[in-house]
Amino acid sequence: MKKIIAAVIVALVLVGYFAQVWFMGRVNEKIFTLIKESESFTVEDLEIQKGFFSSRANFTVYLNLAYDNNSPYLNADFINALLANTPIKVEAKFKNNIFAKDNIKIDVKTPFYDLLDNFNSLEKENLNIPENLITLKANISPFNGISLNGEFNKLNIKDEAMQLLIKYENFFFKYQLDSEGYVSQSLLNLDDFTVQTKKSRFFDDLFFSIKNLRLDDTPKEKVGVSEYFKELSPTNMKGVLEQIQVGDLKILNTKINQSSAVKKNSSSRLATILLDLSVESLVSPSKSLEIKNLNSNLAIDNLPVELLENIYSDEAILFGLASNNTVMKLNSLNFSSKGKEFNSQGSFKALEDGDLEFYFAAESEALPSEILPSLSAFDEFFVKENGKYSVDFLLKGGFEDESQMILNGKPYSPYE
Repeated sequence: MKKIIAAVIVALVLVGYFAQVWFMGRVNEKIFTLIKESESFTVEDLEIQKGFFSSRANFTVYLNLAYDNNSPYLNADFINALLANTPIKVEAKFKNNIFAKDNIKIDVKTPFYDLLDNFNSLEKENLNIPENLITLKANISPFNGISLNGEFNKLNIKDEAMQLLIKYENFFFKYQLDSEGYVSQSLLNLDDFTVQTKKSRFFDDLFFSIKNLRLDDTPKEKVGVSEYFKELSPTNMKGVLEQIQVGDLKILNTKINQSSAVKKNSSSRLATILLDLSVESLVSPSKSLEIKNLNSNLAIDNLPVELLENIYSDEAILFGLASNNTVMKLNSLNFSSKGKEFNSQGSFKALEDGDLEFYFAAESEALPSEILPSLSAFDEFFVKENGKYSVDFLLKGGFEDESQMILNGKPYSPYE
């Protein structure tokens, strides 16, 4: 009797195991179908090796991320042609086992080698570019949803002839989807990113680096993967950045807290954004800049989402703001510089007639030129009272209407 029970248990276990293998095979097949049918890229040269326990696919991707040809800031035709004609080779492996680690692994091959064929001055073998640019791994569970992890493999490009250095380390992202397929959390991490060039026939002097960047984002409502990447979604986001450096300008220990919500009216989607920013210090010896303990609070209401998702001309941006009565309020911008305090606040309103209303007020223990010498032109706008400098500026209407400008309680004209 015990042998019969044991045999039944073993049979049930085997049936359950092969059932979950079949189930995961169907899930992986659906996921691969979604990849093939994506509107963001075109899949060509597809080779598939199907198996009961695992499958493999090799294919080439051409991006379809079409940029707006009306953009005044980008050569959209060039960018679109570059994306559409740059082949990106991909290798995908699928494990049909719910208990396996990394059910899906996708290696995205580095497309740089194909691009570098156009630059004879560069030698590929000396650039230390990884074969795989990105490695994607997914863990699929019917109970805990999908965990997607992506890592950019370490890059260290150094070319002595061109005086060029580009590197990044520990650059990865994570997305957690719930059992319904909605994004529940995301994380972006970058330990080190550096670009450095020296004066040569190829480049000017440049140094740019980011150290220890981390962004955590939690959607406040159900949002699908496609919408999460394409559209502004209601989220709570926290960010920390240990250091960013441009030339000799160093910005240390930045913290960001952002909360956003989205509502709809008859013609557009409007965002409400609350932003808290703090920076421990901004220092540039060459500019005589020394700012400490910068704190700022910004609130934006009725901001058209399409202005954040696309690139428009200045006129189109102003029209979009005005037609939706957008309001931006700088509740506070405070810091100290060389032992002296600076406090300010302001607001911006886009009016329906296409004009605007801008207000800014500040009180400081130092003139702008004492904070940053290049701001000396603004010293004349500040008045001194009780040992402090202050400014109060209001603009109503367009900049061409000088009668609408009021500086420190008096009409102001920039032409007098």
